[in-house]
Amino acid sequence: MEEEHFIAALAALSVDLSNVSLAMVGYRLSEKDLRQRLNAEGLAVNHVTTDLYVAANWRNDPSNHAIIIALAKGSYIADCPRVKLLK
Repeated sequence: MEEEHFIAALAALSVDLSNVSLAMVGYRLSEKDLRQRLNAEGLAVNHVTTDLYVAANWRNDPSNHAIIIALAKGSYIADCPRVKLLK
């Protein structure tokens, strides 16, 4: 799934995402670009990252990361030892 389609689908849901932490890894986006695209669609997501290790660590802080959506693509993710934490 390309990021444009995913972000558009989130926007179409019209739900409160203020307690969602979103990771999009392997999409060739910087965190700044990701945040700008979300803001352009009016999506007030709590935290964003493009780093799979950061997303894996979010699980250790549920009070700040109540809901985690983590998307990753690319062959390198199979070698990441923390991917198991996000399954």
